[in-house]
Amino acid sequence: MHRNLIAMLALVALTACGDGQPFFDTSDDGGGVDPVDPPAPGDPGGFDTGTAGAIPAAIIGNLRSVRINPPGPDGEQTITVDIASLDTTPIRATYLRNTELDIPGYSAFSVQEDPLDRMFIALIGTSADGTLQGGVVADGGQFNRFFGGAFYRRIGTYSPHVPVQLNNGLVSYAGNYAGLSNIDAPRPGQILPVPDDTAFNLIPGQPSRVTGRVFLNADFSNNTINGLVYQRELTDVGLALPDVVLIVSDIRTNGTFVGVVENPELGGIGEYAGVFGGTGATSVAGGLAIADYLDDIDNEHEFGIFVISQCGQPGAPSPCEVVRPFP
Repeated sequence: MHRNLIAMLALVALTACGDGQPFFDTSDDGGGVDPVDPPAPGDPGGFDTGTAGAIPAAIIGNLRSVRINPPGPDGEQTITVDIASLDTTPIRATYLRNTELDIPGYSAFSVQEDPLDRMFIALIGTSADGTLQGGVVADGGQFNRFFGGAFYRRIGTYSPHVPVQLNNGLVSYAGNYAGLSNIDAPRPGQILPVPDDTAFNLIPGQPSRVTGRVFLNADFSNNTINGLVYQRELTDVGLALPDVVLIVSDIRTNGTFVGVVENPELGGIGEYAGVFGGTGATSVAGGLAIADYLDDIDNEHEFGIFVISQCGQPGAPSPCEVVRPFP
């Protein structure tokens, strides 16, 4: 662990608790939305967890539904989110576009009803071919708990990559990663201002954004997938985070997959899952939920998302840019 990272993290707050799974609501049937269900007519931009559970419960976390709304009369984009709980008075809360929190490839939205209510951020991305969508939502924590989750969904056509020669079942995917951590972003951030004499332990936290790169190799001859999330950075603090490894997992016949996330030094730290989209599996989207991946910090949790494209193949939209530093 870098000495500077430990020193900086000692100055920011973690929403922490030592028993059980204090950060996830696991009281329902253990599932989320089926990412391969066709979207409802006229509603290509969202999901509702009332459908069959296919996104693992650890990844979908507290999310119940997300809708990407058409631009309003003023041209402003919003999303509607149902997360359990404590975001706004309506069950389905409207998050406003927040360009100051955008990260490469993902649009930011946020909501905070008043200065002592939780502040939630959402980061939403759509694949270049328009066949996949994904997002991550979280607050920064308050009163020893935080709420969050990630989703991904196929919104267009899909067919698997079909190898035509013995050695071309392997396909690579590369792109940007977006995450939200319960490590509190540095103040003042975007939390609504409170009076100077407000007790510090009443003030909600702002989730720290995590940026990085994702590289995946999929083998459509043997239907397996693995990869790496690297060049990870706690963006609001400006510090590097360890890489995380997405270890080998099976690709199901419907183009979905579920696997284990490892820290190269600490072993298993969470779960990842996702879905392919596009004709010939041109894109892939997925989410992850990880915790306790810093060996000198306790109770750090992160939800993340990737919505990325095939690369390095004849006709692929981009080369596999795996050596260029993250912008």
